[in-house]
Amino acid sequence: MAAAGIRTFDDVVRFTAREGHKIGDWPEPIDGDFPVMGKAYRDLDDDEWSTVSSIAMERHFALNWLSGYAPNNNWDETPTET
Repeated sequence: MAAAGIRTFDDVVRFTAREGHKIGDWPEPIDGDFPVMGKAYRDLDDDEWSTVSSIAMERHFALNWLSGYAPNNNWDETPTET
């Protein structure tokens, strides 16, 4: 990875955000980071981060349920430790 100029976590984020944008997976990066709420992810304040985190967790929960991970297809028992 060092040969590709990736040495730190910030390098990984910058590379991934840029490459994902190149192939059309998400909007253009902001300051080398993923765009969220019109700003770089790292610049979210506590309330914004809480909102984004809650949305991500609910989507993760739903995806796990849709993928059949819930015992007996029971929504309330859907695991999210993945």
